[in-house]
Amino acid sequence: MRRQKSEARSQRSEVRTGKLPTLSPGQSGQVTVRFDPNESGSFTGNVQVGINGGQGSVSSSPMTGVVHKVEIEPAELNFGIVIVGNTRERKLTIKNQGVTTVSLTVSVSEPFSIVSEDSFTLAPISQQGVCS
Repeated sequence: MRRQKSEARSQRSEVRTGKLPTLSPGQSGQVTVRFDPNESGSFTGNVQVGINGGQGSVSSSPMTGVVHKVEIEPAELNFGIVIVGNTRERKLTIKNQGVTTVSLTVSVSEPFSIVSEDSFTLAPISQQGVCS
């Protein structure tokens, strides 16, 4: 099995082989393919299956995957003690630390609410403040 990664910034190929059983006519075998990138970006690749020790090969349809790297700061929002009938707001920052544009929707459960814009798009290496 061959896994290939490509993106606009760089290109890297990685070959991983796995032993498949011998298949008789009409039989099939199953292979699990894992997508496990360590950076953000858009990735493409395919699976190549070799036939009888070099007698040919068959390729899969293209595989694609997109990875976003989104971070939220601070890690905890502490509202402290709030008297019934009063409110307190805290601000958090959502950062797009990746190389892909990402569309986000922010939601919270009652009794919290989002005071600022709750849907937005972040370009690569940008951030948006959200008040709740």
